[in-house]
Amino acid sequence: MIIKKNIAIAIIFQFFNVLGLPMPLLYTNILSILRFDKVLLNKKYSRILFYVIIVSLLYFAFHYAIGINLFEYVKTLLLLIIVLINCFFIHRYILINKNEFAVIFEWIAKIGFILFIVSIPFFFWPESGLFYRWHNFGLGLLNIPRYKGLVYEPSFYALLSTPVLIYYISDIYANYRGFKSYVLFILVLIPYLLTLSLGAIALLFLSVFIVYGFSIIKRRVKKALVYMFLILSLFGTLTFITHNPISTRVNLLIQGKDSSGSGRTTDAFFLATVMANSKSLIFGIGLGQIKIVGEKYIRAFYNYNEGWKRVSLPNASAETLAIYGFLGFFLFRILLPLILFIRFFDKLSLFNKNLFVFIFLYQFTGSFITSTVEYYIWILSLTPLKDESEKLNVKVNKIIKL
Repeated sequence: MIIKKNIAIAIIFQFFNVLGLPMPLLYTNILSILRFDKVLLNKKYSRILFYVIIVSLLYFAFHYAIGINLFEYVKTLLLLIIVLINCFFIHRYILINKNEFAVIFEWIAKIGFILFIVSIPFFFWPESGLFYRWHNFGLGLLNIPRYKGLVYEPSFYALLSTPVLIYYISDIYANYRGFKSYVLFILVLIPYLLTLSLGAIALLFLSVFIVYGFSIIKRRVKKALVYMFLILSLFGTLTFITHNPISTRVNLLIQGKDSSGSGRTTDAFFLATVMANSKSLIFGIGLGQIKIVGEKYIRAFYNYNEGWKRVSLPNASAETLAIYGFLGFFLFRILLPLILFIRFFDKLSLFNKNLFVFIFLYQFTGSFITSTVEYYIWILSLTPLKDESEKLNVKVNKIIKL
């Protein structure tokens, strides 16, 4: 079977884009640099790039005045520009292939599950470091396996898989492919749950409830929603009546012993505020400075020993607060996304709206500012897909008047 070029690109981006590369680089980041001329020839993209450079220079002028490590600042700024260029190509890819996402996501669902089946022997071979990451969540000797596929970490895999899950939720709601949609949904859901990324899982459920809750309020509950609820309830029941990694982590979270969860949320924002306050609460400490300033605050907060090399904030919004201050946090993380959402609202399907609500909430619980995947989801959430499922979603939108 010959796989079309556009589908092959999607599969590589989803599953193999980080193999052998240091975080946060992706192969698509590198390839996008080689096609930089395409960006310059596109007036829309070149205009956005111009505005980003102007804003960056204004921030640089202030940060340089208050004192920065110039090498780390410029290195991080260049990485952000590379990520931005990659985002232009992602947007272009989505526009060109907007009629084929039903096929693209189906391939991703099937390949993802095949890789999960292949990963099963590695569950019993933790020393390999492939497919699973063993995490103790602050409990010393108790190690719990988390599925991560072939990417950096479990939460990264969960974030990558979320658009596919949300697509099939909207597909099921629109009753486009019937039973096939349920099967594909389950193929994606199983490895997704085994990432144990409770933040992503909880926000997925919350975003679905917010978007599709309108139909419940208007008493237009579809059978598809009932079936979906029954499937998830069955998974939940089987999960929590047995001893397994998912139930173990939920219990840790309830008991307040989940160090990973607090580290990505409350701790991250506390440390971001402390670091910003050390230079400027309004404008922040500047790009690349978290690893410098963090030596004093983050290392001491977590009692990291000298062997612990990575000093960072595992939360994109907290990073933004520390780097750009409260002004940048408000502009880049709240105002700009909401303006774009309102501008394109009438053109967006339930899939787009669900995905937007998810990523808007997720940015306060994880990710990082140089994450190409996070920006990919922002772009996808604001770009309507013109396939049969989309047409049905538009009809549903009119019914429930979202």
